[in-house]
Amino acid sequence: MKQSGLIGSRQFYKKILALATPIVIQGSVTNIVSLLDNVMVGQLGTEQMSGVAIANQLLSVYNFGILGALAGIGIFTAQFFGKHDEDGLCHTLRSKRVVGVAFTAAAILLFLLWGRGLIDAYIRYAGSEGSALLAGSSAWEYLCIMLIGLLPYTVGQIYGTTLREVNRTIPAMVGSVAAVLLNLFLNYLLIFGKWGCPCLGVRGAAIATVVSRFVEMLIVVVWAYLCGERFIRRSWRRLRIPGALLKSMAVRTAPLLINETIYAASYAAIAQCLSTRGLAAIAASNITTNITQLFNVILYALGASLGIVVGNLLGADRFDEARETNSRMIALAIVVCVVFAVILMPVSVWFPRLFNTTEEVWNMSGAMIRVVAYLLPIRGFTHLAYYTLRSGGRTMLTLAFDGGYVTLIGLPITYLLATFTNLPAVPLFAVSLAAELSKSVLAAVWIKKGVWVRNIVA
Repeated sequence: MKQSGLIGSRQFYKKILALATPIVIQGSVTNIVSLLDNVMVGQLGTEQMSGVAIANQLLSVYNFGILGALAGIGIFTAQFFGKHDEDGLCHTLRSKRVVGVAFTAAAILLFLLWGRGLIDAYIRYAGSEGSALLAGSSAWEYLCIMLIGLLPYTVGQIYGTTLREVNRTIPAMVGSVAAVLLNLFLNYLLIFGKWGCPCLGVRGAAIATVVSRFVEMLIVVVWAYLCGERFIRRSWRRLRIPGALLKSMAVRTAPLLINETIYAASYAAIAQCLSTRGLAAIAASNITTNITQLFNVILYALGASLGIVVGNLLGADRFDEARETNSRMIALAIVVCVVFAVILMPVSVWFPRLFNTTEEVWNMSGAMIRVVAYLLPIRGFTHLAYYTLRSGGRTMLTLAFDGGYVTLIGLPITYLLATFTNLPAVPLFAVSLAAELSKSVLAAVWIKKGVWVRNIVA
């Protein structure tokens, strides 16, 4: 392809900006408030911050899993929209409701049964007995309260992702921004006991998050029914989903659900490997995650935009245009990641000192941030490649490419090094990322061959 094709026209960037900007705003505000949330919790001490980090690591398995399940169905939503098939859109929304509620109920039950044991696995080698016990009790307290917010989070995602897949990105953005700003305000009141409110510490942070999730759900759902597409209201007129479509969605959704779940579970296990290097390593990894998520939101927005635009084009049988658009999106993502990598280098020096912790944690997190910066351009490519495969319904390939790769390569290497060597936390962290990103060669081959170029709703 010629260089001009990779750069794209003004119209191309206008379309991408129209889709990506609300997602970026939504994600940026969410991550900034999450950062401030962690800074506030960090004022309570390293143990409390580590406890919240452990609980959020476990909850991320659920978050990735539910988003993977909804994304699998969303492939069909995007292509049905490109095909102008309203009945198909109704069927996909009904499917999201069933899958979302069932998955959430199962997750709550599993966390109640095994959550305490999973937390203990993190703190077993984390430091002195007193520090470990405080971190563990903080994690369990936070996790139990957060379970109340899982269902409203899921309902908000069901409607927010559906609207986004039909090019309506504003409602999810407004709901998220309102929720996270409320979360920040309530954090200030409840963590530290301001304006006559009780000083609840870690419990206050969890309660604030749960309340904000109910608010987000309310905004998105009301908006969807009052101002959304007609198919949203029509979707309740009947509950039946055609068997052939249900089978097709199950075939493509199951690998994504499995992929996202095992991907997050593998990284939770990698975090447990890092915890063998002490509470400082847990705290440093949490700080690193907080800053890198601010940059990852752009990648997520570009990936989501690619899935929508390319999915619409595939559903309309415009395959050549889909190829061109995909190449431009990947090139744009790599350029953006190079810019972000340059920005992260100086940020790594001063950002960790926003947290009330030790010199050891500050230095360790700064080194981890620099590792992320070095690998960011490669990560940008693999991230967009994942969305490319997903847009064409190649979910078995995404399972092998994403979750399978980290589970079979990244995690075993990290575990062996953590268990049988004395490799310090920072090199161990670097190896875990580098091993997972080695899949970029495989991504390049599949993208070039065009295995993803197909219409699955024809």
